[in-house]
Amino acid sequence: MKEILSLLFKLEGRVDRKTYLIAGFGLMFGKYLIDSLVIFFLYDIYWSPIDYLSPFISMDRGFIYTLRPSQTFYIFFLIWTLPFIWIGVNLMMKRLLDAGKSPWYALFFFAPILNYLVMLALTMPESAQIITKKIQSESKELTNSISNALYGILAGIVIAAIAFVCSIYLFDIYSTTLFISTPFFVGITASYFLNKDGLVGQGKSFSHTMFTLALASGTAILFAAEGFVCILLSAPIALTVGGIGSFFGYHVARLHANRKQLLVLFPLLLLFGLSADKLFTNNSTMSITTQIEIEASKEIVWDEFIDFKTIEDEPSGFFKLGLAYPISARIEGEGVGAIRYCEFSTGDFVEPITTWDYPNLIQFDVLEQPQPLQEWSPYGKIVTPHLDNYFRSIKGEFKLETLPNGNTVIIGTTWYKNEMYPALYWKVIADKILSDIHLRVLKQIKTQSEIRSKRDN
Repeated sequence: MKEILSLLFKLEGRVDRKTYLIAGFGLMFGKYLIDSLVIFFLYDIYWSPIDYLSPFISMDRGFIYTLRPSQTFYIFFLIWTLPFIWIGVNLMMKRLLDAGKSPWYALFFFAPILNYLVMLALTMPESAQIITKKIQSESKELTNSISNALYGILAGIVIAAIAFVCSIYLFDIYSTTLFISTPFFVGITASYFLNKDGLVGQGKSFSHTMFTLALASGTAILFAAEGFVCILLSAPIALTVGGIGSFFGYHVARLHANRKQLLVLFPLLLLFGLSADKLFTNNSTMSITTQIEIEASKEIVWDEFIDFKTIEDEPSGFFKLGLAYPISARIEGEGVGAIRYCEFSTGDFVEPITTWDYPNLIQFDVLEQPQPLQEWSPYGKIVTPHLDNYFRSIKGEFKLETLPNGNTVIIGTTWYKNEMYPALYWKVIADKILSDIHLRVLKQIKTQSEIRSKRDN
C-alpha cells in the first residue's frame, strides 16, 4: 500500500511505461467504474465511457443535474474528482521524466481529449538513458530570490489576465479552463520562477502562489473586469487547484527544467482548452427544491402565499455580500395568465402564472429577471460580463401538501440554466443561494400562515 501511495502522490521518482499503463488506465477505469455504479444504483442511470473523455467534461455532463440528489452528493462528487488532478499530472510527469522528456509536457493533462492521446503515446517509449542532473536542494543563501519572486508574480498575473480575456471576450464563456486549468498554470509557473535559482521550500512556494492569485484577482477588480463577489465565490476551487500547481512548480524547479516549453505550451493549451470548453458546453436545465412545514391548513397557506407581505427580516449570509434577495411579492389577476411580480434587492422578477390549482399547486414562467447580484467594486456599481445571462431562472412552482398531523408542507422549486463552468462547482454554489432564497420566502409564508391560523382558531 505504501508503494502505491508513493507512486500516486509522491512527486519524486520515475515511472516506466508498463507501470504507467497499468496505473494510469487502471485508475481511470476504476474511477469510471465507481462513479458509474454509484450513479446507476442510486438513480438507475447508465453513465457511458464517453463521459470520461475529460476529467473535467465529466463534471459538466447534463444528466447529472436532472437527478435531484442532495447537495452533499454534488459536494462529495466534486471533492472526489479533485485528487485525480494531482494523480494525473504526477503520473504523467514521472513518465515523461522516465522517457527523457520535459516535465512541462505534463500540462497536456489539462487539454480535454488530447490528454488521452498524450497518455496513450507515453505508454510507447522505452525508459531513456537519463543523464543525471544534480537535484537542487533548499538553500538559505538566495541572491536572486526577490527578483525571482517578482518574476513569478508577474508571470502568474499575465497568465491569469490572458486566460480571462480569451475565455470571456474571445470565446464568450466562463470556462473550466479559466477556473481550473488557469489557476494550475499560475501556480506551477509562479512557483517555478520562485525556485528556479535555488529552492525556497514548498511552504513558501504555496504561500507565494496564494499571493500571486490574490494579486491577479485584485488586478481584475482594479480594472473593473470583475467584482469582489465573483472573485470570492470562485476562490475555493481556484486556490485549491492553484495550490496543487505550486507543489508541481517547486518540483519542476528541482529538476532544472527549461522554461522554453512553457512559453509554447501555455498559449497552445489555453486555446485548445477553451475551444473544447466551447464545444462541450452544457445547456441543461437544473433545479433546486426546498420545503418547510407550516402549522396551518393548505387553504390558509395558499391565501398567505397570494397575499404575500414585505419581508422584514434583515438579509443574512451571501445576501449581505450583494447577492439578490427577495423583499416582497404580489400577484395581479387570478388564475392562469395572472402575473406574479417578485421584488428582489436588484429589481423585479416578472412571472406569468401557467398553473393555478387551488389550493395545491401554482406554477409560473420567468419572463423578466433582474441581475443576480450587485458586485462590490471600488468604483461603485459596475456591470461585469457574468451578470449578463450566464445564470437565469426559467420557471418556478410552489406545491402544497397536507401532512397526516394536519400541518401543511410547502415545497418550492426553481428551474434554472447555468452557463458558468465547471457546472458542477457552480451548481453547488447556485443551489445554496437559491435554497436560501426559497427559505427566506417560505419562512415569511410560514410566519403569516401560522399567525392567521392561530387567530382564526
